[in-house]
Amino acid sequence: MKRFFKKLGAQVQEAVDGVVGDTFGPLLAKEDVEIAGQPDHVHCGGGCMVRGELDVTIIAARDLPDTDNIFFNIGKLIDAKDVTDPFVTGYLGACKVLMTSVKDNTMEPVWNEKFQVPVCHMADKFVLKVQDKDHAWAEAIGDVVLMIDQLNDGDISGWFDILDSNGKPNGELEISVKFQEVKNMTKEYTIDSYFPMRSGCQVDLYSCARNSPHPVQLSDGSSYQPGSCYLDMFRTIVGAEKFIYITGWSVWTGLHLVRGDDADGLETENEIENWQLSLGELLKMKAESGVRVLVMIWSEYTSGVVGEAGMMGTHDMETFNYFKGTAVECSLVSREVGVGELTDVLNNQLASASYTHHQKTIIADSSSQDEDKRSLTAFVGGLDITDGRYDTPDHPLFKSITGKHEGDFYQNSAVGVTSAHGPRQPWQDIHSKVQGKVALDVIKNFVERWTKQVKGKSGSLYLITPDEFELEEDAGDWNVQLLRSITDDSVSFSDMMRLYTLTVKKSRKIEDSIARGYVTAIRAAESYIYIENQYFLGSAYAWARDNQINCHHTIPAEIAEKIVDKILTGETFCAYIVIPLHPEGDPATAPIQEILAWQRRTMAMMYRRIAQALRETNNPAHPQDYLLFLCPINKESVDDIPEELETPPSGSKAAKLRQSRRFMIYVHSKLIIVDDSLAILGSANINQRSLAGSRDTEIAVSVHQPSYLAQEQTLPDGDVARFRLRLMEEHLGCQSQELVQPNSADCNNFVRGVCQRNWENYISDDSPCVEGHLVLYPMAVSEDGEVGDLDGVECFPDTEAKIEGATSAMLPMKLTT
Repeated sequence: MKRFFKKLGAQVQEAVDGVVGDTFGPLLAKEDVEIAGQPDHVHCGGGCMVRGELDVTIIAARDLPDTDNIFFNIGKLIDAKDVTDPFVTGYLGACKVLMTSVKDNTMEPVWNEKFQVPVCHMADKFVLKVQDKDHAWAEAIGDVVLMIDQLNDGDISGWFDILDSNGKPNGELEISVKFQEVKNMTKEYTIDSYFPMRSGCQVDLYSCARNSPHPVQLSDGSSYQPGSCYLDMFRTIVGAEKFIYITGWSVWTGLHLVRGDDADGLETENEIENWQLSLGELLKMKAESGVRVLVMIWSEYTSGVVGEAGMMGTHDMETFNYFKGTAVECSLVSREVGVGELTDVLNNQLASASYTHHQKTIIADSSSQDEDKRSLTAFVGGLDITDGRYDTPDHPLFKSITGKHEGDFYQNSAVGVTSAHGPRQPWQDIHSKVQGKVALDVIKNFVERWTKQVKGKSGSLYLITPDEFELEEDAGDWNVQLLRSITDDSVSFSDMMRLYTLTVKKSRKIEDSIARGYVTAIRAAESYIYIENQYFLGSAYAWARDNQINCHHTIPAEIAEKIVDKILTGETFCAYIVIPLHPEGDPATAPIQEILAWQRRTMAMMYRRIAQALRETNNPAHPQDYLLFLCPINKESVDDIPEELETPPSGSKAAKLRQSRRFMIYVHSKLIIVDDSLAILGSANINQRSLAGSRDTEIAVSVHQPSYLAQEQTLPDGDVARFRLRLMEEHLGCQSQELVQPNSADCNNFVRGVCQRNWENYISDDSPCVEGHLVLYPMAVSEDGEVGDLDGVECFPDTEAKIEGATSAMLPMKLTT
């Protein structure tokens, strides 16, 4: 029995590894393993670049051995008929890229499970591992190994020997594998996913909750009217007659969507009468008038345990209690996974404590051209309807605390700072309003989640019928596709939709269309990529160290390889990536330091890969000529500080910030724009949590105007282009004709020059303020692509927190990836 318990202990450790990381190796200790003298992209198995689409079907297995026996398997003690529970995982090098469901008690399993895997890896072989899943461990049965040369030679299908560790057959596996290289793939903006691309839609894009009420002239001379998201949300809620559905990570009933002179733009009697109501009052008023109001918000694990607010301050319990006993139906839904075995129990504990329902949507009925019917309007994006999100492109620090931010002060990144002293934490976000056929897809997402997660209340849903609603109207000239990260733990997938596009992991159906949409967009890019995101970490398999950390989505590697392609063909290209100075919270704490460390490894991998391509082509350019990491900041003058604010206590954090009058603008956006043609925006960050599909629940829209698409190196001048141009102008604080062509060297140089001036003013004790907000991310990048600290700048301004970050041996990696 000693051998049994030794094995049990080892396999329980493996089960725990499965919770905190899905790859093998020294994961719990997170050992730094640096491979010196080699390009980053050889770390995932060596070999050649495998970039494209890997279509794999795991069909069946036969003649598997019974690896369950009474000595090693507890289940045999309970049921003598307990036999092998097989499943298959696929690896490129050490990186897991697929995993089938587990088939219970069979040595002749049939899966017929299909996987469409975007790959951007260095590897010499594709390995399919067949294992037996028991209550606490996985027993190896054997491998099927396909060399990359075989994949390049054409489609592979049939029965293959499963070879054990001694090279002896241990059954057979039936598979079909097709690999399509990027160079042979058609460039398009549509992906084959659960929701199809919808035509004839209308899209409004928003930067910040509140923007200019007047048209602005852009650098190209055109006139542009920015949208104001909170104002449009208010109008939609007030105008609803049938239903209002809300999904949220955080919903605050005390939020005022309209403030001060915002009301000058209101038109209807209903709007003018009710603009001073809080969100909670507004929803109760609508529900009492007969509108069906359903609110579904994430149940934060610690709410009600660590006080009503919990650790995350999402207001979930507060909001639930506010609506209790009213006509508004508010449901708290936790992020859980189904429990079928020991590892599921562990996963469920981690999921409930760490993962979230992160979608941010509002859907309501609205007026239609047909007076006898109602239309549908939906809001999708990154902007929560909660405290601290109301902001303008000016992103004030102090001057609005006693004005539009009175009663809505938010500061979560400077410990101890309150509204008595300031500064507030400015907020940059991106959102959208969509109308037309895609709005019905947003409703379907709500219905699928409500049906799954809110038990016994399906009857609360408003019946959407073509007799009452315009479901096929042409609302505009946009094509829009709804994308998600979600599992069947959180949603009831419909048999009427395209279930074949879903993937599988451990018997769970998963939609990961946001990740696939990003990859498709990056591969289609010809001139430039513009990204704003709260996080930027991934492609860990290609890092110089810690490359077994479970953050293996391919987006950073795809961007790097896109740039490499352009270097090899001698074309201009630039990727602009805007992120916050540091993640939200105290940057000196272990979780944020670790996220910063993963982010630094991601940046370093990309710059080294670009530098390698420059050397190989004898190109004298600098890596930053092709890739810029940027972050927004603000610094106000002494005159901007209201007299009503108190003098901070000497030596306090507030005193230090009052002296410097500067703070980061927190980027909460989740946006990618490609070639002024396509935009994807939503709730998903660029990390494994948001993109895996099996962690956080996310939603996004992919939008483009078919009449305004890039033609080779010629950029279009549609609404996406104007939105991107206005966005860069807002951040830079100035205009230039160079910004019209973001792929050009002149634009890259202009942006870097403005950012450098902004940074010098930001860190100077003598400069009164900054004219613009955007700066280069504070790190040094060498011609060889090596990333390090700027001279004399090891810590973020006004902190003792290292910019490069640091790993922790104590944190579960799924928390920080």
